[in-house]
Amino acid sequence: MSAASLPVPTEQPPFWKPQNSTLPASISGEYKRKATEPPESEPVRFAQWTRQDLVKEVIRLTARCEELQKASAAAHASGLQPAAPKAAPVVNTPNLEVHAEKILSNMRKNIKAQLKWKPSCKTGSARWSYTTIVPEDVLKHILKIPANKPAKGCKLPVSDFTKLVGDCSASIRYGCLYITGLHVNLRYSDSELTASGSYGLP
Repeated sequence: MSAASLPVPTEQPPFWKPQNSTLPASISGEYKRKATEPPESEPVRFAQWTRQDLVKEVIRLTARCEELQKASAAAHASGLQPAAPKAAPVVNTPNLEVHAEKILSNMRKNIKAQLKWKPSCKTGSARWSYTTIVPEDVLKHILKIPANKPAKGCKLPVSDFTKLVGDCSASIRYGCLYITGLHVNLRYSDSELTASGSYGLP
């Protein structure tokens, strides 16, 4: 069979066009109208846009951006701003005096239990440290911090610390061990109080 005798394929219509018109006229017209439109999911082909179409789209987007900026500025001016997060409520501990005394008593016992003889006790440079949980309002009560000020760590003179906690000395065979140095360090964060310092012979 020669190439001239081969059947010539006819051009098929696009997939969204009907291939016959056997539908009723009332349905066929609507079907043809929708079928000749590209699917909704088909991406916008900017390459097919003219320069004039692109300029119009840029102008439209710029105008919309300006509208949003003006609306945002108006909202700020009228006070329509997101509400600031509320501070966590202050938890009030019942019987502050009793709670504070219990904390100080436990602190005194634990510090005294750490005062053991070490060679560094000769120079008063042995170290002790104690950590416990103390509610903020209890710490303010212990350190006489005003209610409107936050509780935080500090350096407390040794004399003031011993007046606050009580006698922290410990007897050894040939003498007595005491808290030494000028200050006791107090660190406080997230309701956790850490007291630390040095001890040794006087």
